[in-house]
Amino acid sequence: MLDQLCFEQALSVLRDRKQAGSIRGYVEASLLANQGIADSGLILPLGLQVNLPEFVLETENTTVRLWDDG
Repeated sequence: MLDQLCFEQALSVLRDRKQAGSIRGYVEASLLANQGIADSGLILPLGLQVNLPEFVLETENTTVRLWDDG
């Protein structure tokens, strides 16, 4: 399955299940990079070449202070 493939790729790079599971939009980007892959069905056929794009980690460190306006 494409989502499992994306997760396994992210896990092999990051070596952290929580970070790998929190990547957003990676499956959708993979669908765009592999036009027509959805026609293969839920389980991808053996030997199918899949182009996995680079993923981006969102590092949002938001600090809220009591004296901030908003």
